Amino acid sequence: MEEEKVKAQYSFYWVKVIAFLQQNWAFLDIDIETKKTRILFVTDSRYVFDCIEFDTVEEAIERLNNNNFDWYLHPEKEHSNFLIPPKLPFRGDYNPIYSTGQYWK
Repeated sequence: MEEEKVKAQYSFYWVKVIAFLQQNWAFLDIDIETKKTRILFVTDSRYVFDCIEFDTVEEAIERLNNNNFDWYLHPEKEHSNFLIPPKLPFRGDYNPIYSTGQYWK
């Protein structure tokens, strides 16, 4: 399995709590020059299972919000009090779930 190459210098974690002790992580990989943004969907064990690309950061964030992902550091959600995001480097193990459109609006 290859390590997922993350080029961006500026990134955010988003999280979607699926069930007790189960969550999907979204890592925003933002190209500072073009603002093009990849959302890497990552498991707790650092496997990238899907990826969707957007033309802007704003579009990526809007789509995350529309699909019930929360910004990890949102003060009202308090995710950072009980969840720990996966650390870089990520490993690729694609099993598309969101990019197929089945679970993505």
